[in-house]
Parts: sequence; C-alpha cells; structure tokens
Amino acid sequence: MLIRRAEERDIPRIHELLAQVAQVHHTGRPDLFRAGGRKYTDTQLSQKINDENTPIFVAVDDRERVLGYVFCQFEQYVNHNILTDVKTLYIDDLCVDEALRGQHIGGALYAYAAEFARKSGCYNLTLNVWSCNPSAIKFYESCGLRPQKVHLEALLSADGPGAGSAEAAPMIRPARPDDLPALGPVYGVARRFMAEHGNPTQWSDRYPLPGGSGGGSAAG
Repeated sequence: MLIRRAEERDIPRIHELLAQVAQVHHTGRPDLFRAGGRKYTDTQLSQKINDENTPIFVAVDDRERVLGYVFCQFEQYVNHNILTDVKTLYIDDLCVDEALRGQHIGGALYAYAAEFARKSGCYNLTLNVWSCNPSAIKFYESCGLRPQKVHLEALLSADGPGAGSAEAAPMIRPARPDDLPALGPVYGVARRFMAEHGNPTQWSDRYPLPGGSGGGSAAG
C-alpha cells in the first residue's frame, strides 16, 4: 500500500467513498443529511486536489486503486483579536472503503496526515466527528485524539425531516390518568427534592438565573 497526494484521475473513486460516508451520516441523522447526497462536484474536487491549502491524500494498492482518503485543510488565524497565531491541520474527512476496514488503512492515513502536519509546522491537528457515528469516535480515540470543544444541539421542532426518528425532540403534554404508574417514582423524587431545597416559590432566590432576570449566559 502507498499513500500519496490525490490526483484528478482519482476523482471517480473518491466520489464512491464520499457516498459511503454520506450514507452513514444519512442513516444516523436523516433529519440533517439527504439520501443520496453528493458532497462535491467534480470541479470542486479538482480545486481541492490542486490547492496547496486543502491537500487530499489517498491510500492506493499496487494497481493504483484508491482504498481510502483523508481530506486536509490548513487553518491559521493571524492577528486575531483573541486567538493565537498557531497553525492547525484540520481533517475534513477520512474514509476507508467499507469492504476493507479492519486492515489498519485508516490508521495509516491518520498517521500520514499527522506527520504531514508536523513537517508543515502545525501546532495541532483537529477534526469533527458526529455523535451518530460511534465507530468513528472509537477510531479517533484510538489514534490519541481527545475532545477540544463540544458542539451541542437542542431539537426544537417535531415536524422536521427527522420527525419520528430516535433523534426527534420529545413531546411535552399535560399528564393523563394513565401516566400515574410512571409518575409515582418521579413524584417521590420531587417530594424529597422539595424537602431538601424548600418550596418552589423560594427557588428564584436560592438558584438565580445567570445574568439576573434576563437569563443571559456567558457560554458561547
């Protein structure tokens, strides 16, 4: 196996692998990812391949068939108001053909990108991974990556394209008599909480909202 810079002749095969990633994302979050979506056009891939700021590396076999890829992108914020000038290599995408996984091709691609980042003077290497892709999370953790920041989400509508999926927002409604068996344990917890923390009318004094009555937050 050889790892090299992607070339324009690799574009059709890269599209095939991109489609595998797109399907994983659609399966995990159909409310956010379209079925059969295509991430890039041929022109966009060609631009990335020929741009020194967005290098793509591919793992190929002895017949030059692409087994996997890693999309990279240099990031640096010079003279930013609050960020330092460190140079980062961001991994935008990493994929190995689903029929070839378990052969350490992904690990080799990651190691190649990490060494490329070091030689390019990067301070760190970053990437994003979707929570609906636990195998990818496990893989990146095995490579030594750790969380840098956490991107949180609250679903506000039950009418979107993901309605009815496991990720859909829960419905809130008035309690009904048939809810009583489930409410019993919850009621017991609530009574113990009030015994320890006082009447709910006193909670605004005991537990004031951040920023006063406006409920503002410094969390960005």
